[in-house]
Amino acid sequence: MSMYYVYLLESEKNGKIYVGSTKNLKERLDYHNKKGEFYTRQHKPWKLIYYEAYNKEELARMREKRLKHNGNALRELKKRAGLPSTTSFVKKNEEGLPSTTSFVKRSGAGFSMVEIIIAIAIALFFFSSIYGIISFSNKIMHEGLRKTEAIQFAQEGVEIVRTIKNNNWTDDIAILTSGVAYYPVIVDGRWTLTAVAQPAINGVFTRTITIYSVNRDVNDDIAEAGTDDPKTKRIVASVSWLERGNNEAVSLQAYLTNFLNN
Repeated sequence: MSMYYVYLLESEKNGKIYVGSTKNLKERLDYHNKKGEFYTRQHKPWKLIYYEAYNKEELARMREKRLKHNGNALRELKKRAGLPSTTSFVKKNEEGLPSTTSFVKRSGAGFSMVEIIIAIAIALFFFSSIYGIISFSNKIMHEGLRKTEAIQFAQEGVEIVRTIKNNNWTDDIAILTSGVAYYPVIVDGRWTLTAVAQPAINGVFTRTITIYSVNRDVNDDIAEAGTDDPKTKRIVASVSWLERGNNEAVSLQAYLTNFLNN
Protein backbone atom coordinates (compact mmCIF):
# COMPACT_ATOMS: atom_id res chain seq x y z
CA MET A 1 0.00 0.00 0.00
CA SER A 2 1.41 3.41 -0.99
CA MET A 3 1.71 5.91 1.83
CA TYR A 4 1.79 9.69 1.63
CA TYR A 5 3.49 11.88 4.20
CA VAL A 6 3.21 15.40 5.53
CA TYR A 7 6.57 16.37 7.04
CA LEU A 8 8.42 19.07 8.94
CA LEU A 9 12.06 19.87 8.24
CA GLU A 10 14.25 22.02 10.46
CA SER A 11 17.16 23.99 9.02
CA GLU A 12 20.40 23.14 10.78
CA LYS A 13 21.68 26.48 9.50
CA ASN A 14 19.19 28.89 11.05
CA GLY A 15 16.41 26.83 12.69
CA LYS A 16 13.72 27.70 10.17
CA ILE A 17 10.93 25.16 9.64
CA TYR A 18 9.61 23.88 6.31
CA VAL A 19 6.26 22.06 5.76
CA GLY A 20 5.85 19.75 2.78
CA SER A 21 4.31 16.50 1.57
CA THR A 22 5.71 13.56 -0.38
CA LYS A 23 5.40 9.87 -1.22
CA ASN A 24 8.99 9.13 -0.18
CA LEU A 25 10.43 10.82 2.91
CA LYS A 26 14.04 9.74 2.36
CA GLU A 27 14.15 10.83 -1.28
CA ARG A 28 12.47 14.15 -0.47
CA LEU A 29 14.93 14.90 2.36
CA ASP A 30 17.86 14.04 0.09
CA TYR A 31 16.42 16.32 -2.59
CA HIS A 32 16.13 19.28 -0.22
CA ASN A 33 19.70 18.80 1.03
CA LYS A 34 21.36 18.11 -2.34
CA LYS A 35 19.39 20.40 -4.64
CA GLY A 36 16.10 21.78 -3.39
CA GLU A 37 13.95 24.65 -4.61
CA PHE A 38 14.88 28.32 -4.30
CA TYR A 39 12.80 28.46 -1.13
CA THR A 40 14.73 25.70 0.63
CA ARG A 41 18.17 25.82 -0.99
CA GLN A 42 19.28 28.87 0.98
CA HIS A 43 18.46 27.25 4.33
CA LYS A 44 20.03 23.78 3.94
CA PRO A 45 21.14 21.44 5.42
CA TRP A 46 17.77 20.16 6.66
CA LYS A 47 16.81 17.45 9.12
CA LEU A 48 13.47 15.65 9.53
CA ILE A 49 11.84 16.44 12.89
CA TYR A 50 8.21 15.31 12.40
CA TYR A 51 5.94 13.51 9.95
CA GLU A 52 2.37 12.19 9.57
CA ALA A 53 1.38 9.23 7.38
CA TYR A 54 -1.75 8.99 5.20
CA ASN A 55 -3.00 6.28 2.87
CA LYS A 56 -4.45 8.76 0.36
CA GLU A 57 -2.65 11.56 -1.45
CA GLU A 58 -5.65 13.89 -1.19
CA LEU A 59 -5.65 13.62 2.62
CA ALA A 60 -1.93 14.42 2.79
CA ARG A 61 -2.39 17.38 0.44
CA MET A 62 -5.35 18.61 2.47
CA ARG A 63 -3.36 18.38 5.71
CA GLU A 64 -0.36 20.21 4.19
CA LYS A 65 -2.60 22.99 2.89
CA ARG A 66 -4.32 23.28 6.27
CA LEU A 67 -0.96 23.64 8.04
CA LYS A 68 0.18 26.32 5.61
CA HIS A 69 -2.99 28.39 5.73
CA ASN A 70 -4.59 27.73 9.12
CA GLY A 71 -3.01 29.44 12.11
CA ASN A 72 -4.68 27.20 14.70
CA ALA A 73 -3.49 24.01 12.99
CA LEU A 74 0.02 25.42 12.76
CA ARG A 75 0.10 26.40 16.44
CA GLU A 76 -1.13 22.94 17.46
CA LEU A 77 1.56 21.31 15.32
CA LYS A 78 4.26 23.50 16.87
CA LYS A 79 3.22 22.32 20.34
CA ARG A 80 3.09 18.70 19.19
CA ALA A 81 6.57 18.90 17.67
CA GLY A 82 7.95 20.77 20.68
CA LEU A 83 8.70 23.94 18.67
CA PRO A 84 8.65 27.46 20.18
CA SER A 85 5.64 29.55 19.15
CA THR A 86 8.03 32.08 17.61
CA THR A 87 9.55 29.57 15.17
CA SER A 88 9.46 30.97 11.62
CA PHE A 89 8.43 28.86 8.63
CA VAL A 90 9.83 28.85 5.13
CA LYS A 91 6.91 29.44 2.75
CA LYS A 92 6.42 28.78 -0.95
CA ASN A 93 3.51 29.02 -3.34
CA GLU A 94 3.55 25.37 -4.38
CA GLU A 95 2.44 22.31 -2.45
CA GLY A 96 4.72 19.33 -2.06
CA LEU A 97 2.39 16.95 -3.84
CA PRO A 98 0.96 17.70 -7.29
CA SER A 99 -2.30 19.59 -7.06
CA THR A 100 -5.22 19.55 -9.42
CA THR A 101 -7.73 22.30 -10.12
CA SER A 102 -10.90 21.80 -12.08
CA PHE A 103 -13.00 24.45 -13.72
CA VAL A 104 -16.68 24.13 -14.54
CA LYS A 105 -17.72 25.77 -17.77
CA ARG A 106 -21.22 27.04 -18.03
CA SER A 107 -23.18 27.94 -21.13
CA GLY A 108 -26.43 29.82 -21.47
CA ALA A 109 -29.08 30.25 -24.11
CA GLY A 110 -31.26 33.28 -24.86
CA PHE A 111 -34.29 33.96 -26.98
CA SER A 112 -34.96 36.43 -29.78
CA MET A 113 -37.28 39.39 -29.25
CA VAL A 114 -38.13 39.60 -32.97
CA GLU A 115 -41.28 37.60 -32.59
CA ILE A 116 -43.11 39.12 -29.65
CA ILE A 117 -45.53 36.23 -29.29
CA ILE A 118 -42.71 33.72 -29.00
CA ALA A 119 -40.97 35.97 -26.48
CA ILE A 120 -44.08 36.20 -24.31
CA ALA A 121 -44.59 32.43 -24.45
CA ILE A 122 -41.00 31.80 -23.39
CA ALA A 123 -41.29 34.35 -20.60
CA LEU A 124 -44.47 32.74 -19.27
CA PHE A 125 -42.86 29.31 -19.33
CA PHE A 126 -39.76 30.64 -17.58
CA PHE A 127 -41.63 32.34 -14.76
CA SER A 128 -43.97 29.38 -14.27
CA SER A 129 -40.95 27.14 -13.53
CA ILE A 130 -38.70 29.63 -11.71
CA TYR A 131 -40.04 28.67 -8.29
CA GLY A 132 -39.09 25.03 -8.82
CA ILE A 133 -35.62 26.02 -10.02
CA ILE A 134 -35.03 28.23 -6.98
CA SER A 135 -36.27 25.54 -4.62
CA PHE A 136 -33.98 22.95 -6.19
CA SER A 137 -31.01 25.34 -6.05
CA ASN A 138 -31.65 26.07 -2.39
CA LYS A 139 -31.82 22.36 -1.65
CA ILE A 140 -28.50 21.67 -3.39
CA MET A 141 -26.85 24.64 -1.64
CA HIS A 142 -28.15 23.55 1.76
CA GLU A 143 -26.93 19.99 1.29
CA GLY A 144 -23.54 21.23 0.10
CA LEU A 145 -23.12 23.45 3.16
CA ARG A 146 -24.07 20.58 5.47
CA LYS A 147 -21.54 18.26 3.86
CA THR A 148 -18.78 20.89 4.06
CA GLU A 149 -19.53 21.41 7.74
CA ALA A 150 -19.49 17.63 8.33
CA ILE A 151 -16.06 17.30 6.64
CA GLN A 152 -14.71 20.04 8.91
CA PHE A 153 -15.95 18.20 12.00
CA ALA A 154 -14.36 14.97 10.70
CA GLN A 155 -11.03 16.77 10.16
CA GLU A 156 -11.27 18.15 13.67
CA GLY A 157 -11.89 14.60 14.91
CA VAL A 158 -8.62 13.42 13.34
CA GLU A 159 -6.78 16.32 15.00
CA ILE A 160 -8.38 15.49 18.35
CA VAL A 161 -7.13 11.88 18.22
CA ARG A 162 -3.62 13.05 17.31
CA THR A 163 -3.64 15.30 20.37
CA ILE A 164 -4.84 12.44 22.57
CA LYS A 165 -2.19 10.02 21.33
CA ASN A 166 0.58 12.56 21.89
CA ASN A 167 -0.53 12.97 25.52
CA ASN A 168 -0.52 9.25 26.34
CA TRP A 169 -0.49 6.50 23.71
CA THR A 170 -0.38 3.61 26.19
CA ASP A 171 -3.34 4.66 28.38
CA ASP A 172 -5.50 6.54 25.86
CA ILE A 173 -4.98 4.79 22.48
CA ALA A 174 -3.41 1.35 22.86
CA ILE A 175 -6.12 0.12 25.27
CA LEU A 176 -9.03 0.91 22.92
CA THR A 177 -10.81 -1.98 21.23
CA SER A 178 -10.21 -2.29 17.51
CA GLY A 179 -13.31 -1.69 15.41
CA VAL A 180 -15.38 -0.09 18.18
CA ALA A 181 -16.82 3.41 17.66
CA TYR A 182 -15.82 5.96 20.30
CA TYR A 183 -16.99 9.51 20.91
CA PRO A 184 -14.65 12.48 21.50
CA VAL A 185 -15.44 14.36 24.71
CA ILE A 186 -13.66 16.92 26.90
CA VAL A 187 -13.04 15.76 30.47
CA ASP A 188 -11.23 18.02 32.96
CA GLY A 189 -10.12 20.30 30.15
CA ARG A 190 -8.64 17.50 27.99
CA TRP A 191 -9.95 15.53 25.05
CA THR A 192 -10.58 11.83 25.55
CA LEU A 193 -12.53 9.03 23.83
CA THR A 194 -15.53 7.33 25.40
CA ALA A 195 -17.84 4.52 24.36
CA VAL A 196 -20.81 6.49 25.75
CA ALA A 197 -22.80 8.26 23.02
CA GLN A 198 -22.57 12.06 23.13
CA PRO A 199 -25.13 14.75 22.19
CA ALA A 200 -25.23 15.72 18.52
CA ILE A 201 -22.93 18.59 17.53
CA ASN A 202 -25.06 21.70 16.95
CA GLY A 203 -28.01 19.38 17.42
CA VAL A 204 -27.33 17.88 13.97
CA PHE A 205 -24.07 15.92 13.61
CA THR A 206 -22.95 12.71 15.31
CA ARG A 207 -19.16 12.22 15.33
CA THR A 208 -17.41 8.94 16.08
CA ILE A 209 -13.81 7.75 16.05
CA THR A 210 -13.04 4.12 15.22
CA ILE A 211 -9.53 2.80 15.79
CA TYR A 212 -8.20 -0.30 14.01
CA SER A 213 -5.11 -2.43 14.51
CA VAL A 214 -2.50 -2.34 11.74
CA ASN A 215 -0.64 -5.33 10.29
CA ARG A 216 2.70 -5.26 8.50
CA ASP A 217 4.14 -7.80 6.07
CA VAL A 218 7.71 -9.13 5.88
CA ASN A 219 8.77 -5.92 4.10
CA ASP A 220 7.40 -3.84 7.00
CA ASP A 221 4.68 -2.46 4.72
CA ILE A 222 1.10 -2.05 5.93
CA ALA A 223 -0.94 -5.03 4.73
CA GLU A 224 -4.32 -6.72 5.22
CA ALA A 225 -2.62 -9.71 6.86
CA GLY A 226 0.67 -9.96 8.72
CA THR A 227 2.15 -9.13 12.10
CA ASP A 228 0.34 -6.65 14.33
CA ASP A 229 2.22 -3.35 14.77
CA PRO A 230 1.36 -2.09 18.28
CA LYS A 231 2.87 1.32 17.53
CA THR A 232 0.64 2.03 14.53
CA LYS A 233 -3.13 2.44 14.40
CA ARG A 234 -5.58 3.29 11.64
CA ILE A 235 -8.30 5.74 12.60
CA VAL A 236 -11.56 6.58 10.87
CA ALA A 237 -13.32 9.80 11.85
CA SER A 238 -16.98 9.63 10.80
CA VAL A 239 -19.69 12.30 10.93
CA SER A 240 -23.31 11.42 10.22
CA TRP A 241 -26.52 13.45 10.06
CA LEU A 242 -30.13 13.27 8.87
CA GLU A 243 -30.84 15.14 5.63
CA ARG A 244 -34.51 15.31 4.54
CA GLY A 245 -35.21 11.92 6.07
CA ASN A 246 -32.09 10.30 4.62
CA ASN A 247 -29.00 9.24 6.57
CA GLU A 248 -25.87 10.99 5.28
CA ALA A 249 -22.26 10.50 6.40
CA VAL A 250 -18.67 11.43 5.61
CA SER A 251 -15.49 9.69 6.81
CA LEU A 252 -11.80 10.56 6.90
CA GLN A 253 -9.02 8.04 7.48
CA ALA A 254 -5.51 8.53 8.85
CA TYR A 255 -2.70 6.55 10.49
CA LEU A 256 -1.22 7.18 13.93
CA THR A 257 2.29 6.22 14.97
CA ASN A 258 3.68 6.24 18.50
CA PHE A 259 6.92 7.96 17.56
CA LEU A 260 7.08 9.51 21.07
CA ASN A 261 7.14 6.03 22.67
CA ASN A 262 4.74 7.17 25.39
